[in-house]
Amino acid sequence: MTWIIGIILGVIAVTVAALPFLRKRGVGAEGSDPVRGLQERRQAIYQEIQLLQADMTVGQVSEQEYHDRLQAHRMAAALLVREEQRLVDLQQGLEEEVLAVRGKTKQDVTACPNCSRAAPRGAIQCPACGAALVEAASRG
Repeated sequence: MTWIIGIILGVIAVTVAALPFLRKRGVGAEGSDPVRGLQERRQAIYQEIQLLQADMTVGQVSEQEYHDRLQAHRMAAALLVREEQRLVDLQQGLEEEVLAVRGKTKQDVTACPNCSRAAPRGAIQCPACGAALVEAASRG
């Protein structure tokens, strides 16, 4: 019986230790797209604000605590928006530099309406996020 418990504990310990290395880093993971990660964090803050408003409505939170926490959430969201914009500007600058090195101009590319990244003019889908570009081109 002791052997079985030891084996089970060993398997659990190895699994817990290996879990961070085995996690899949797909699209949307903060490591692969920092802008998307910031957007997800901002959406989580907005959800926390909605919960805070619900708590205030049912009387679980005092008015002073509500205003203090709301202000803190708004500040955190504003900082995330500022960081998102900084990263988008940085990405666009890098994309322009890459295009310049490749000998292409801004007229050879278009901005994706979903993620704002550069995509070759005439492309059907954005190479970064997969959003349809043909509809955006026919509308604009």
